[in-house]
Amino acid sequence: MELVVAAAHIIGALIVQGALGLLMLILIRWSDSIEESAVQNAMIIDLDIDPNAPPDEKNVASIKKWLGARYSSELLRNRLSDVCGVLRMAWDAIGLLAMAAVYCGVLWNTIVSDMSNAYYAWLIIPTWLFFVITSILFAVICKVATGRYPGQARRVRKGLSKITLA
Repeated sequence: MELVVAAAHIIGALIVQGALGLLMLILIRWSDSIEESAVQNAMIIDLDIDPNAPPDEKNVASIKKWLGARYSSELLRNRLSDVCGVLRMAWDAIGLLAMAAVYCGVLWNTIVSDMSNAYYAWLIIPTWLFFVITSILFAVICKVATGRYPGQARRVRKGLSKITLA
């Protein structure tokens, strides 16, 4: 019976963390769509483009030029956004390693020492929350300081080559 309870703690903590991670991904997609809409609206206003008109070569060229100028690596705020993106990616990797360490430590101590140590698998949740909250705070600080989310300028520059008439 002790083995079943230990397995329930470990598996339950992983399921809850996975569900929270899925919820976080949904929120990130929603936030990205809001930011994309804001950029599109600014572009429509600045370039005086009819959003309902079919794209033509002139519009695509002006959109590429506008995005290239706005997200140019020559601008300090875009360079800072790029650096923030790298730092945030590193922080997220550290968080992933920390959660793996907690999980492996709990598994090891549960198997080697005592089955009652499986209860500590729930430490994955506060570890995940700590890294998620600090990552969000960092993103907000980057947005306030640069006007861009971490790595946003680099993502836009990468996407410039994919803009076509479609």
